[in-house]
Amino acid sequence: MRRLLCLIVACSPAAPVPTVSVSIPIARATVTPPIAVATSCELLLAAQHEEIAKAIAASRKGDPDEWKELTDAEIYAQPLGIACHAFHGGIWAVAMVGSPTLYPRWKGISVDLGAVAYVGDKRMVGTDVYHAGYGADFTAVRSRLASDYDGDGIPELWMFSRTDGAEGGHSDKSGLYTAKTDVTAFGPTSTFADFGEPIDVDGDGILDLPTSAGIYLGTEVSCEGKSDEDAAEFVAHAKRDGTFSLEDDVAKAFVKKKWCPAPPGAVKTARDALCARLWKKPATKCVPWDCIAESQNKPQPPGADRTCRARIESATLPVPFTLP
Repeated sequence: MRRLLCLIVACSPAAPVPTVSVSIPIARATVTPPIAVATSCELLLAAQHEEIAKAIAASRKGDPDEWKELTDAEIYAQPLGIACHAFHGGIWAVAMVGSPTLYPRWKGISVDLGAVAYVGDKRMVGTDVYHAGYGADFTAVRSRLASDYDGDGIPELWMFSRTDGAEGGHSDKSGLYTAKTDVTAFGPTSTFADFGEPIDVDGDGILDLPTSAGIYLGTEVSCEGKSDEDAAEFVAHAKRDGTFSLEDDVAKAFVKKKWCPAPPGAVKTARDALCARLWKKPATKCVPWDCIAESQNKPQPPGADRTCRARIESATLPVPFTLP
């Protein structure tokens, strides 16, 4: 059972671990204080596993024909992102909000996940919900401990999910959460459109936040369905006062090292156009693809390019800084 449990949830080892008193009223499971953090994580994850097992049993009973060619293990093997992260003095959990839903015909499971913090004898719950599991494409929630940006002794928690659309495109959801009296979004990140997994880009021991800075780059035009987009690569540099900067020297150095070291010699993609924009170079010239002509099976204008519109848009976007 332990092997199956670790397939569907994220097991975060923490050794050595402190002792913390927690009450975990998840899936009717109770932890009697005081208890070691590692044990609390084991019980919490086991309670989540129990809820999923009960949902599977109920679904099997209600729709036995749908389960003829589906095993429990096929459901358990889907990495939803349920997780428990121990830190000195407590636990961050990514736990189910409500009950899971089973889709045996499509061999799928769907859950909503949210952030829960256990510190001392307090249980603090967030209101943000992340979908995981069955959908147009399978969605798994990622999470990890971030730095203790506000210096209160509790590291913030990062969560992320990407949902692919049925007709193309995708949407990202991310959050950095802090625990005070409740779990809430960490204030200094409230103006960010999104951010990826925290990384320390300048080696100062504080994790920084990769972000699109609200800039999404188009790719090739799709005249049927939604055209895809790629997030631009900037970083919100974490400063020692708990704030972040998108435009200081560290943020600029990240972009120059990562993808835009100098003005591009030729602008062939939306990313090239954005790089040229950062270096204050002239906008690209090209001929946009004509979707009306395509729908009517008519010839495209001479030199028409499916990436042209995305390049033009990228060359005029507001950017957090310019180079050098």
